[in-house]
Amino acid sequence: MIRALTPLAVTVTVLVLRGWQLSQRSFYWDDLVIPSRFRDTGLWVPYDGHLMPGSAAVQIFADTVAPLQWWLPAVITVAATALAAFLWWRLLGHVLGHVTDQRLLQTIAFTAIMFSPFLGTASGWWSAGVNALAWQIAAAGVGLIILSAPARAGFYTTATRSLAASTVLFAGLFMTEKALSVVPAMVMVALVLRAGGRRFSLLVYSLPAVLTGGWVVLYLSLVDRTPDAFSPGLDGITTALGSSVLPGVLGGPWSWDRWNPSPAFSTTPGVVQLVAALVVAGLVAAYLVHLRSRIVVGVAALAGSAGYLVVILLLLREGRTGEGSTDLLARGMHYYADWWAVTVLLLVAAVAGSRRHTSVHTGRRVSHPVVAVVLCLLFIVSSSVSTVTWVSAWSGDETDDYLAGVRRAVNDAETSGIPLPEQNTPLEVLTPLMSPYNTVGAVAGRLHDSDSISAVTTNPRVVTPDGRIADAAVLDIARSTPGDSPDCGVRVEAGQPQIIRVDPALPFGDWTWEFTATADQPVTVRLSTPNGLEDESQWRARTVAVEVGTDLVTRWVNLSGGGGTILAEIDGPPGSHVCVGAGAVGPLLAR
Repeated sequence: MIRALTPLAVTVTVLVLRGWQLSQRSFYWDDLVIPSRFRDTGLWVPYDGHLMPGSAAVQIFADTVAPLQWWLPAVITVAATALAAFLWWRLLGHVLGHVTDQRLLQTIAFTAIMFSPFLGTASGWWSAGVNALAWQIAAAGVGLIILSAPARAGFYTTATRSLAASTVLFAGLFMTEKALSVVPAMVMVALVLRAGGRRFSLLVYSLPAVLTGGWVVLYLSLVDRTPDAFSPGLDGITTALGSSVLPGVLGGPWSWDRWNPSPAFSTTPGVVQLVAALVVAGLVAAYLVHLRSRIVVGVAALAGSAGYLVVILLLLREGRTGEGSTDLLARGMHYYADWWAVTVLLLVAAVAGSRRHTSVHTGRRVSHPVVAVVLCLLFIVSSSVSTVTWVSAWSGDETDDYLAGVRRAVNDAETSGIPLPEQNTPLEVLTPLMSPYNTVGAVAGRLHDSDSISAVTTNPRVVTPDGRIADAAVLDIARSTPGDSPDCGVRVEAGQPQIIRVDPALPFGDWTWEFTATADQPVTVRLSTPNGLEDESQWRARTVAVEVGTDLVTRWVNLSGGGGTILAEIDGPPGSHVCVGAGAVGPLLAR
């Protein structure tokens, strides 16, 4: 039975589970916003409190190679999971050394990390998975270099290991600021191992520690960590402990809730939370009893785990700065993926000291290996159930259908030469809080060229939330005035800007105008929405240029802003003019 739980079997099983999980998923709103946003701002701009230039670069790369296609993020995620598995297995072997029952303990700890529902939840969400797996790889890589260093290595060897660890750490920091916790975590593990008789050179920590300190300064200089009114309060944190953290230790939670658009949140019933707390308490007590004379080291390991968790909870409570954050944030399982890995490593380090101590004096072995293996299998089953129910919670998500519709619509526009009108994404996919990245043009990214999606079109179409491409029309909530020029409507002459009234006045938002016009010769008409609430530079920044020819044609024009006026200006030869008819103004909706 023990040999059945080999690292290869565990790795293959977790990769199959993760592959299935990803095959049932698609992009979530951060996944759609990040490539477009970082193309505009550059990589070194914080995102919702995160400094992650490397992760942003990876997502831009994937979006460039396979725009709006899920297969490449899925492949990258599975490959990163495999690399993390390899490094964790090697690191756990170094931490345990040649203690009694080393293979069994290593396999149990390896299973606990790789099947963690915390990591599993993060891995099913592209942008969260990039960060979470980057931390896992960086932590295991740095730990493998540092914790395997002999105590009396020569300076050259120590310096080489320190430089190598710093290189891996830099890669992790470049991916995510969460890697700032790697060196403190490895120091805690080293201290626990030292209490068990291991010796480590302090010099090997020097360069990684300096790099961590420098990155802290960089992070604080770039990221505003001022808390806002949406930060999760104490109630949200206590709920997170009961609903997410404690069940997660046992492979849960096993129930989720989700509404569009949001991630899936744990909904562990109160009775199950109580049972989970009792089981976790029992496991902790059994762990401490098993350590016997090394119980102080075990308590120190548990204290380090608790301290790490407290830091995460404090950051969630005080450091979240994104608009729309709620107390549900603290229930996000992906926030605790690194805590769980550190916890397992600390507990293994304490056991390594204990087993080394007893094996030297008595050769004592684990008294109930079958029980340990059964618990390991139960954890796999439990976390697999949580993965299945998590996937089920996303069953109503229409993002994949919508993105498929966007791809078809852009392809149709390229084939026909008639652009798809720029439009906001459905609320089920991206909310207005993501403005200005909640548009088809922003989401499509590298999928389209400049002529495929436009603010002006002669063929109004919209992509519905379920991915249909539907003919569209303006919902007539306001109209532009017909004008009083005989046989012309509103006459706009070159060099003479003309105000066109809209009745009733519109609130601020994104609108479409049925712009019916003809010119005496081809000209460009610039349309904007001046108002008394913005400076001229603000409303002029939203000016839309429309090419108007000598034929009377209706064009559907996207105009952002509000108020009761549209300013029309002609860019054309002196004496040229345009005749503009009345038209509906409102949202563009499927017929």
